[in-house]
Amino acid sequence: MKIHRSIFIFFLAAACASVLPLWPALRENSAEEEILYEAELESEDIEEVSEEIKVEELKMFNFEFESDRQPRQYRLYFKARMDFKYVSGANHALALKVNEKEIGVDKLINKPDFFTSKRVSSGTMMFSRKAFVVFMAPDFDPIPEDVIYRPLEFDESQPFEFVFDISEYVVKGKNTVTLKNTTQPDEKYRYILHLKDMRIDVLKAAPNKKEDQPIIKKGRY
Repeated sequence: MKIHRSIFIFFLAAACASVLPLWPALRENSAEEEILYEAELESEDIEEVSEEIKVEELKMFNFEFESDRQPRQYRLYFKARMDFKYVSGANHALALKVNEKEIGVDKLINKPDFFTSKRVSSGTMMFSRKAFVVFMAPDFDPIPEDVIYRPLEFDESQPFEFVFDISEYVVKGKNTVTLKNTTQPDEKYRYILHLKDMRIDVLKAAPNKKEDQPIIKKGRY
């Protein structure tokens, strides 16, 4: 009887050993889009990064956050507009760096690379001359459908919203995000870049391959 019990315990232990290692992987995959926490941001310029920030022509705004550099996905979120008295066109006016590394359109996950409007049916590149398109508007309110400058590919709120996957550039310890207003000073007009609602979302796991990256094409993030 003892022999049979030993054999049973042996096979039970072997079965558990073969199944248990699968649990972490299953839990990781099922929670791939789970946001663990929002990283704490710090800046010498302001106390609260959620405030609306004004960046003058050729000036930069920097903020920092800490990372333990676990296998996570780090998403940078913010709103941006070029201040103007009414909703108008758009300028390639925003350059972005993470730890001094330039961020391109391949890391922008909530907008297409190319968009059109009633005003510019031929289309506009989202990223050109190392800068992203920023829409000119008096506030961050949704752009009504009847405005000819509204992008046809976006919903009414998305033109101002940016979401980037910056996982590749995050290091252990302190990380610095730099946003620059690339427009040149003009004698007639001021081109002040307004930034708002910045945050870093830390997700459970980063995609293993580029094609696994979730693309957010429409709607609020």
